[in-house]
Amino acid sequence: MQYNTSNRGRGGFSLLELVVVIVIIGIISAIAIPRMSKGAKGASENASKANVAVLESAIELYTAEHGGTRPTAAAIADQLTKCSNDAGTVKSGTAADVVTPDATYAWGPYLKVLPPATYGAFKGKSEIATSATKDADTGWIYDEATGRVTMNE
Repeated sequence: MQYNTSNRGRGGFSLLELVVVIVIIGIISAIAIPRMSKGAKGASENASKANVAVLESAIELYTAEHGGTRPTAAAIADQLTKCSNDAGTVKSGTAADVVTPDATYAWGPYLKVLPPATYGAFKGKSEIATSATKDADTGWIYDEATGRVTMNE
């Protein structure tokens, strides 16, 4: 059997070719990685804005059904996630009972659960409080006077 010996010296890539490929990969990475991380942060910020809109819509619906009275800062989580009466008193009982309207507790629930904050130091926290009562578990700040919600930062 005879081997073709005319191409024997060309067995691999030259060092220059490898360096050029590595430089090209580096340039592409330098462009792509920051864009991907900005996209992820932007998505988290947009999700947070959507969660604020959901919370404020629930507050507006509660206010409309309770004669213009907004949820109280002390009980807003229960008032939005459980049934309540005209006075805003929340229904008590089992988990299934508190979300089932009846003749006495005809309003709500407006949300199944409070949505979590989606970025920042309080990411994943869904507790809602006022700026005066916020703590390490607070994801949302509620202003009872205006009915507005902001993310805890």
